[in-house]
Amino acid sequence: MYNFLNNTANVFLKKYDLQIFYNPKDMTGPSFHLAFDLDKGFQNYEEKEKQEIINHLPANGVFVDIGANIGMFSLFISKKRPDITCYAFEPEPLNFTNLSKSKKANNLTNLNLFQLAIGKEECTLNPYKSNKNDGGHSLTRDGAQTNSSLQNSTPVQVMPLTKTLPPSLSSLDVIKVDVEGGEIEVIEGALDTIKKYRPMLVMETSNQHIANQTGIFSIFQKEFGNQIFSRIPGNPTKIPLSQLPEIAKKKLHEGAEDSNYIFDFEK
Repeated sequence: MYNFLNNTANVFLKKYDLQIFYNPKDMTGPSFHLAFDLDKGFQNYEEKEKQEIINHLPANGVFVDIGANIGMFSLFISKKRPDITCYAFEPEPLNFTNLSKSKKANNLTNLNLFQLAIGKEECTLNPYKSNKNDGGHSLTRDGAQTNSSLQNSTPVQVMPLTKTLPPSLSSLDVIKVDVEGGEIEVIEGALDTIKKYRPMLVMETSNQHIANQTGIFSIFQKEFGNQIFSRIPGNPTKIPLSQLPEIAKKKLHEGAEDSNYIFDFEK
């Protein structure tokens, strides 16, 4: 069942017992996937990645969603796992408004929302806004889509992850990062947190950077060396960091500029 109001619509997904608010004008992003195919669209959106997170979270675990958008991850996981605590960060005003409405409508008391971008240092930036994809806004020119611009852009507050989480946090089990090219700054500002908790990371990143052994690859290699390994979502096979550039080259050859990878620590 759909309900529409200006740039916000809401739909009840009976299979998941979830009411979700989204932007009905979105042409290619998360809102489009939801509106186009309802329950199936919600389930199929990065399904392997969501299942990896669900499987990895222990009882009473902690999940951090960086680049939460309308909540395709944080709503699903907070609803399915009421025992866990979720911290979700989304800077874009309309996305955050819809996510906030969804939290309230579903009474998700274990979901904590922050209208913030996560980056390397505390500052205020104007994001490049996509006019077709509500999941395509970016704080970097390199990460911005071809249809993105600074026109009508609203400044957003940026904070390093280390300064946003409660100091009393006893564990952090999974961090998901989907920030359209801003993942380098996210990780640089979260290194202390990652070193302290050693969470599993589910991250969209540039295959070109990995193939060239720059960006995220360079940071992980320098900071963690052989303590960290990678996986392809849905595949349990561990990939040593040293082998990841060849996989990224194959993905580039197949036309994938960006891909989702899992990074985790040897126990």
